[in-house]
Amino acid sequence: MECKTCQKQLFAVNVLVFYKQEENQIHLSLKPESRSAVEHQSLTYSKGKKFTNVNCKYCSKAIGKELPYGPNGAPFVAFGIDKVVLLNRQLPPRSIWRTSMDCFPEVKVRSANQFFGTPFVFPPASKDKGLANPIQFADPKNVDNFSWYMPENSKVPRDYQIQCYVESLLRDLVVVIPTGAGKTLVGTMLMRKMRQLNPDHLVLFVVDRVPLVFQQAEAIEIDSGLKICRMCGETKSPGMIQRLQGGAFDGLVCTAGALINSLRRGTLNMTEFSCIVIDECHHASGGHAFSDILGMVRSCPEQLRPRILGLTASLVPNNKSHTVSLPKILKNLEPAVIYRPCLSYKHERKESLVTLKIPDEIRSYIQDAQIQFNLFIQQIQAYRKEFQMLSDSNTHIVKGQLRAVKDNIFNDSYAAYGFKSEEIEGLFGLLGSIEICRDISIPEAVAMLSTTNASVLPGVQDLIVRYQNYQNISPKMMELSKHIQNYNGSKVIVFVNTRELCRKLWRHLSKEFPELNPLVVVGYMGDDGMGWEEQQKNISEEFKRGDSHLIISTSILEGTDVPDCGLVIRFSNCFTIIQNIQSKGRARQANSQYVVFAYEDEECRFEELQKNEKQLDEMLKVLCSENGLPSPKACDIIQELINIDQSLSVTALKKKQKRKEEDLTTFS
Repeated sequence: MECKTCQKQLFAVNVLVFYKQEENQIHLSLKPESRSAVEHQSLTYSKGKKFTNVNCKYCSKAIGKELPYGPNGAPFVAFGIDKVVLLNRQLPPRSIWRTSMDCFPEVKVRSANQFFGTPFVFPPASKDKGLANPIQFADPKNVDNFSWYMPENSKVPRDYQIQCYVESLLRDLVVVIPTGAGKTLVGTMLMRKMRQLNPDHLVLFVVDRVPLVFQQAEAIEIDSGLKICRMCGETKSPGMIQRLQGGAFDGLVCTAGALINSLRRGTLNMTEFSCIVIDECHHASGGHAFSDILGMVRSCPEQLRPRILGLTASLVPNNKSHTVSLPKILKNLEPAVIYRPCLSYKHERKESLVTLKIPDEIRSYIQDAQIQFNLFIQQIQAYRKEFQMLSDSNTHIVKGQLRAVKDNIFNDSYAAYGFKSEEIEGLFGLLGSIEICRDISIPEAVAMLSTTNASVLPGVQDLIVRYQNYQNISPKMMELSKHIQNYNGSKVIVFVNTRELCRKLWRHLSKEFPELNPLVVVGYMGDDGMGWEEQQKNISEEFKRGDSHLIISTSILEGTDVPDCGLVIRFSNCFTIIQNIQSKGRARQANSQYVVFAYEDEECRFEELQKNEKQLDEMLKVLCSENGLPSPKACDIIQELINIDQSLSVTALKKKQKRKEEDLTTFS
């Protein structure tokens, strides 16, 4: 293996190994038995922003990272595929080891349990940890099984949260309530009670993304007093599984992928859990891991089958017809029934749509760029007829098609058709410049063409020359500046659709509003991603403290808990109902504002999305009525418990919350 920058040989192939961390996570690494003997001959280490950098000793260029969560929790080196040359074989830009490792049969492959040379033998799932004991569910005849006493430092539940909690003890349930209305607390209350009823079973909370593992685990521990194990691809190890099954924890918060992997390998068994809470359960459609998990729950013997609680702000994850997609999701969520409670409060939020007209110069650039883009797409269509031509309304679809080409060009027929990886990367650059032109300015769009592979495409150089002297700023940028200048509140969130736009917008707003200390939040995956513990959590805390008053974020923030704010701007148009619901759910302060920017050609799409959201809401009301929810039995149980102990009443809980707030004010 050589350094790609200085071409110095670093290691012989016999000290290298492909580490198969997960099915879709492959790393080129050093064999652990060889690392200590060879690493200092060719490597140096330096502190990185997210992980430790691994550098070439000869030229000091970064060639990889030291990742902290390998097998058994041990750190391991991961070499970047674009930073090294392996066996003198050049790979296309943006290649990944997962799709390229078959080109290097000389390098051995080791899974997590073989990484240290000898396979780790997993202990059988403990018999005394729930496998032989039926799950004890709440007995409707014993109201004490339903009480909701919470730890002193926990959040105080509202009446609808109590109703959801009691309903979830009576049956498998999917709770649909808006972002910011306290879905996680409902799941926490169920987990706490099921752990009390079943001390020999664990409780389980499943999330869709790695950052949510750490965030939700922390919230559950605070509000329940339970000791929670955090598990994802980075933290999972045989030692962790042993501690989990050995009684060191009350429950587990994990990603769907890590759970599926452990269940399929037999290191965990679904019958070890008394309940499973699925966060953002609207993903349970198609081939998503949530669907597989629910299938495994349904296959458990009835007396060992965990209670299911799904949590979501909207049951339809995309903007497809809800009359088509909703029945499919409901089938995947069986046997759970839908409950959309009536909230006891309503945010006094002002919602507005700002419709803007695209200037002629910006429209001209977009049309010229689309023509150049579609000329290349026509060549692809000669071999793949399903490819769509680019228009104003299908950018996200075309981008998805391009990703499929990029992921497969090295070992697929695209290369045989004569397409080069640089050309596919160039199409991404050209597509990005169109978005930047619409949302920021023509100069930014031209600069993007010049600094990406877009310049290798025919006609792009002419496009650069034609527009290099234009200075037009987009109406969205001007409107954004005006809204932020006129806002007198403390906190603002701006939502966009791509990382590139997010970071360019941050550079502009940092210059224009330095007093707001703008911060960026983007997703976890990729080389430019942001981890929860290292970055996203710190940004959320800065925002909460008031050290920053403005966040520019991709949709990753929509599933993450951030402090309430008074102004939320949807800078990029929403593509789905769930995007719109989760975005406006961030405007939770009294008299807050939710503002959507849309060009004239986007206005109809947004109005249709709002119409679909209202129709879906009506469908959910009908479903609740058909399911008999709220159930008379749950209402009777709640009233009987309040009659026994008035401290459980909503009025008493509100007084408790007020006292807590007064105490916080006194000590702050």
